[in-house]
Amino acid sequence: MAVPREFWPQDRSGIDRVWREPYGDCRQEIVLIGTGMDRAALTAMLDAALLTEGERSIDPRHWATSFADPFPVWELDQE
Repeated sequence: MAVPREFWPQDRSGIDRVWREPYGDCRQEIVLIGTGMDRAALTAMLDAALLTEGERSIDPRHWATSFADPFPVWELDQE
């Protein structure tokens, strides 16, 4: 979407496949590569990490006090 249309490829099938208003083809993707992965379990785990509609309605400025941080506190080595 940020690239002027005159520079778009003639074959737009790749763009059209991912195009979503209002963001165009801008997106984030997660790619998992490996063997023996349980696709259903991974999909369920990622889906469970999505915000609910209620959580999405919380002002992002209040996220730090509304959600627990699942990561440990980082301690910097003083050396």
